[in-house]
Amino acid sequence: MMVDNSCRQFDEQERSHHHGSIYHKLDCPFYRMCEPGGHRDEPVETGLVVANPPACAVSQKSVKDTPFEKLCDAFISLLGGAAGLVEINTRLRSDRGLQRAFGRMRCAEQSVVQETLSACTAETVTQMEQAMQQIYRHQSQGYRHDYHQQYQILDVDLTGLPCGKKAALATKGYFAGARNRRERQVGRVLATRYGEVVVDQLFEGRTKLATAFVPLVQAAEETLQLDQSKRRRTLLRVDAGGGSLDDVN
Repeated sequence: MMVDNSCRQFDEQERSHHHGSIYHKLDCPFYRMCEPGGHRDEPVETGLVVANPPACAVSQKSVKDTPFEKLCDAFISLLGGAAGLVEINTRLRSDRGLQRAFGRMRCAEQSVVQETLSACTAETVTQMEQAMQQIYRHQSQGYRHDYHQQYQILDVDLTGLPCGKKAALATKGYFAGARNRRERQVGRVLATRYGEVVVDQLFEGRTKLATAFVPLVQAAEETLQLDQSKRRRTLLRVDAGGGSLDDVN
């Protein structure tokens, strides 16, 4: 009952203060399930999970869930705060309200989701990257930045992430208090003014920023579709690990 009342209050406030805005257009999924005449078991449509899955082919048969639906379950779990796929059962599978909020009627078991990710190939990863690129261009503020009004600021950096010895690209690296810990490097390009991740790529643990800098910037240039005039109005920020001035140029 508390959920029903809070959702109705949310909707009434948004209708009064943001009439005709994006809030009114998206609608509140919980309100749609709880409003008079609504059914709690009816799937709802939100803008967070696309209605038409992108061209991402995973060579795996469908029993109860399609590969795309299992990928969505993994994504929803990450949004719900899961640190790994093992938490799907406790965070998403046991929370029907969270499933309904994203238009899912059920949730795949965590081992089944892991099998789907294990079945992904290099081609599948490329397709996912292309899909993420399309989503970023459609939804982000960074892609719509007004270069004539102000500079676009992009921060480039690497972050070391601990991992198991069997993980792809895993090599020994340095972590305080954990000698010989295996890691991978996650390279990111951030649109600083908007707090958005433009590019997110994975490198082996021994990779230095000076090595990853060029491919990260090139990927950001492609995602943002930077032409010559936009590049002149773009600032790249990087620490000393990015190399010399000649490397940056």
